[in-house]
Amino acid sequence: MTEHYSSLKHMRISPRHFIWHRDHPSPATDAMLLGRLTHTAVLQPDRVLLEYAVWPGGRRDGKKWDAFLEASTKQGLTVVREQDWTRACAIRDAVRSHPDALALIQSATHIEHKLEWNGVQGQPMHGRPDIIGADYVADLKTTQSLSPGLFSSTAWRLGYFFQAGIYLEAVNELFGMRERSFYWIAVESNPPHDVAVFEADVESVNRGWEEYRSCVSLLAECEATGQWPGQFPERVKLSAPGWAGASEDDVDFSDVEGSEE
Repeated sequence: MTEHYSSLKHMRISPRHFIWHRDHPSPATDAMLLGRLTHTAVLQPDRVLLEYAVWPGGRRDGKKWDAFLEASTKQGLTVVREQDWTRACAIRDAVRSHPDALALIQSATHIEHKLEWNGVQGQPMHGRPDIIGADYVADLKTTQSLSPGLFSSTAWRLGYFFQAGIYLEAVNELFGMRERSFYWIAVESNPPHDVAVFEADVESVNRGWEEYRSCVSLLAECEATGQWPGQFPERVKLSAPGWAGASEDDVDFSDVEGSEE
């Protein structure tokens, strides 16, 4: 089976999480639609009106909604809420007003181009990097904070470095091996939608790629054995937290709900 980053990333938690998510694809949510709309608005603004229809009403029910949805679906359009449209346009304007971010977009050779390749161990893979340039790959990410430290932590926790390793492998295999940088165009999800361009250091991307390699090896093992263990297949010894051994004089109870004045 051909794997995608969005499914393979669950192997970072456990094989049990991976197989469940692969067998139970998530239905489209408003958040997911907003994400796709935002990417199209920022990266391919000329395609937005060709792919989306904006529902100007409030609640999505009633005869008017049913008629609007039916007409839009017949035209092959994805219906989005007006509030999401407004937000996506604001993010588009913010990103495209940032000189470095705009340069990465405008100098791209491919935008949201689907790639299919054989990854490590010959595992069929597919993915869609946001931006491919002559000597770089870049991805658009919304974030709560542009603090480099916080974004770095989020990037590792959510598998952005893992994803970067996969995409660089794909681009190098399909377009020729060369040194390529990986960038994230990060934009605040809330106003004022400040923007930053972060460059991933090579060592961290390599760590992400090694994690991906381990996940593929584990996937092959699970497929061969038919066993999909969870995070803790063995017994785990649990100790009390460090503060549990402290005396009452050493613990500040002032913030504990229900404590006496």
